Amino acid sequence: MVGFPGESFDDAERIADLCLQVKQVAKSKLNKSVNIHISINTLIPKPHTPFQWVPMETEAAVQEKIDLIRLKLKKSGIKMDWPDYQESLFESWTSRGDRRISQVIHSAWKNGAKFDAWHDYFKIEIWKNAFEECGINPDFYSYRNRYEDEIFPWDHIYTGVSKIFLLNEYKKSLQGELTSDCRYQCHACGIQTCYGIRCDELRHQAV
Repeated sequence: MVGFPGESFDDAERIADLCLQVKQVAKSKLNKSVNIHISINTLIPKPHTPFQWVPMETEAAVQEKIDLIRLKLKKSGIKMDWPDYQESLFESWTSRGDRRISQVIHSAWKNGAKFDAWHDYFKIEIWKNAFEECGINPDFYSYRNRYEDEIFPWDHIYTGVSKIFLLNEYKKSLQGELTSDCRYQCHACGIQTCYGIRCDELRHQAV
């Protein structure tokens, strides 16, 4: 996956390095050539995750990283695919949108948007026209940094994990800090209180 906050082009190249290492290890263990197929996806900062505060990376930056990986894997025999950026952009609108997106969905449907999850039926221009018809800028949902104390459209849905915990996880990610396995150390995310899970139950599952 590419498009993480703070990610460099060197990070993208390391994806290719890892793939090459995997192929080498597999070949040495099996003593024959192996087929490897990788899929490179673009990060869509989804609700209820530590990255819900960040914007989606631009198409130009994503494409440059994909091109770097493709170049490094050239002639390696590793098959690589990636989704169309416009489809990922569409997913960011519908997953990060507020109530106003309902107007856009209705407008797009009236103008022929159907079975959009199927690549052959997806038409991005219908959706862009729908946003324009409703007077809504789609960049508001995909390319905007969110304030730390911003109230999100999905905040009324409680998953059990607290918003402050997710925010702290996001901040830790920017520093490259890891959170240890919660089966061995509780980090007070809120899930135990919400669902009545006991620490000893989690530790038993880890054994």
